[in-house]
Amino acid sequence: MKGDEQKCRDAGMDGFLATPYTLTTLRATLARWLPEGGGTQCSAAEWATEVAAAPAAAAMPPIDLKVIEAMREIDKAGMEAAEQVLRCFLKYADHDVARVSASTIAGDGKAPGCAAHELRSSTANVSARILSGHYRELEKLGHEGRINEDRRLLDQVRHEHERAVLRMREILTEAG
Repeated sequence: MKGDEQKCRDAGMDGFLATPYTLTTLRATLARWLPEGGGTQCSAAEWATEVAAAPAAAAMPPIDLKVIEAMREIDKAGMEAAEQVLRCFLKYADHDVARVSASTIAGDGKAPGCAAHELRSSTANVSARILSGHYRELEKLGHEGRINEDRRLLDQVRHEHERAVLRMREILTEAG
C-alpha cells in the first residue's frame, strides 16, 4: 500500500520489499546485507534473462523448481525457508481458492478481482507461475466487471490450483 515503505523505515527497518516481488528483487535486496559471494549462483541480470526465456505455460510444471532451489541456496539451513513458504501457502490455499470461486460464481461485483489480487502475489511467491498468471487474468477481469469471462477462467484456476498444491506437497514430502 502507498506509504508502507515509509512506515517500515520510520519503524527502524533497513529495507523494504513490496509484494509481489521476484527472485531478482529479493536477491538485490538481500545482496545489500549478505557477505561477499552471498550464495547466489548467477547475477540478477542473468536470472532475469533466464526467467524471461521460460517456456510457454502449457509446457511449464505447476511449480518452478528453480525458484525453490534458489530459496534453498539463500537459506543456509537447506530447505527450511522454502518449506516455511510452501507450508504457509498450503495452510490457506484451499480456503483462498474457495473464496475466489464463491465470489466469482456469485457475480459479487469486483470482489473476485480483489481476492485474485492477493492470490496472484502469494502464488508468485511459491513459484506457481501458471496459477499466478490465471489469478492475474482473473483479477483484471474482476476489476473490469467481466463476470462471464471470470466464470470461464475459474475451471482453469481450479485445475492449476490442484496441480500446484499437489506438487508443493510432493516437494515437502521429498524434503522430508
